[in-house]
Amino acid sequence: LPAMGIEFEIDPEKGPVMGKAIATKADVDEVTSLDFRKVQFVAEALKIVRKEVNNEAATLGFVGAPYTLATYCIEGGSSSSYAKIKKMAFTEP
Repeated sequence: LPAMGIEFEIDPEKGPVMGKAIATKADVDEVTSLDFRKVQFVAEALKIVRKEVNNEAATLGFVGAPYTLATYCIEGGSSSSYAKIKKMAFTEP
């Protein structure tokens, strides 16, 4: 997300906490295209892990699905009701 101009932190108790929730169309317009130069570390980290496990274990990672990431961005973090994203989906599709 930071490679798209969206800052967040991981709180050990709450999970992802967004720097600024996306609440309006103007907020959506501020999101930038993915800057692949800012995520090169992911490929490098996977290469290191694969080398370390030497094909003795599977290399797995977590990648948030687009809706999950959108939920975090719009709700401002984890949510149990998803009220903000539901409202946005129906009022500003």
